[in-house]
Amino acid sequence: MKITTCLMVTLAVTAVAAVLLWPLDRTSFAVDTLEVEDEISVVLEGCRNAAESVQSGKGQVTVYSRNFSEDGSVSESDATNTVAFSGNKFKTETTSKLLKNVRWTPLPTGTALVAPGTVRTEKVAYDGEKAVWYLLDTNQAFRGDESTNAGRHAFSNYMHVKVVNYVLMDIGNFGNIGPGVSREPPRIVGREVLNGSECIVVEVLDYGPTKSGGTSQNWFRFWVDPQKGFTVPQVQVWAQGGPYQEKTLLVDLEADVRQYTDSLWGPAKVTMSGYAMGRETGEYYKRYEIVTTYASDLQINVPISEEELTLTLPSGTKVTDELLEETYTVP
Repeated sequence: MKITTCLMVTLAVTAVAAVLLWPLDRTSFAVDTLEVEDEISVVLEGCRNAAESVQSGKGQVTVYSRNFSEDGSVSESDATNTVAFSGNKFKTETTSKLLKNVRWTPLPTGTALVAPGTVRTEKVAYDGEKAVWYLLDTNQAFRGDESTNAGRHAFSNYMHVKVVNYVLMDIGNFGNIGPGVSREPPRIVGREVLNGSECIVVEVLDYGPTKSGGTSQNWFRFWVDPQKGFTVPQVQVWAQGGPYQEKTLLVDLEADVRQYTDSLWGPAKVTMSGYAMGRETGEYYKRYEIVTTYASDLQINVPISEEELTLTLPSGTKVTDELLEETYTVP
């Protein structure tokens, strides 16, 4: 069974180890089953309304990431992103610097290792239908939709900087359920205090057949904080089945939140760690680490002009249109 949710897409993209933002003041509470049935609908509605309340925004977001391989190879980078979004439209400008790049497995013939210190600047934009990906260093651009490389890169780039992401999440309707996979309704499994604020712990279970004829299960656990706008300051994903003989942690996300307006809370800092079972070694290892920090002056639900969302390519840019399958130069 493949895990096809927004959380698991992250595993295929990049980076993150766990900085424990919710450290020692954690207290667990038993669940009152009589209250749970009434409470779960309130929690789901609160999370949905919180996610839907964010319509636009702009500001700076930084992303620090580390990627690990089971052979010990590691890469480390830092990126500064200027972001603007309105509805499903967005534009980002990213300047990233490679801080470390160590590889133990030989590279394919003709491939060079990117040197630490390398800086790359790019822009991506999505207008609700089509995406543009512009590489400033080489003056190249790619156009397409969500099914093309340009579209996939645009959404991958935007994933870790968007405001409505993991902290503001509709936990009753997240991700896509793959073929043959069943999902149980969300249920409350406990209460836990994170940094002085009592959270309601909600769990969702996906399950389905494996290629070998067994059963695979994936647990998605969300810590919801009603006192802070139904934000989700912690998320975990666990799996059992296939390569995971025991229930195994795959994703661990912890976040700081802050109040943007009187009625709106959102992310301040998000730390996500991903883990996997090595295909060659069969050993459990950390796969990535991503730390996303939202600038203190980032604005939410402010007017965003079309100009702020439009990526205009300069004269001389070499463009590959992946939908038309043609290449041209901007006059």
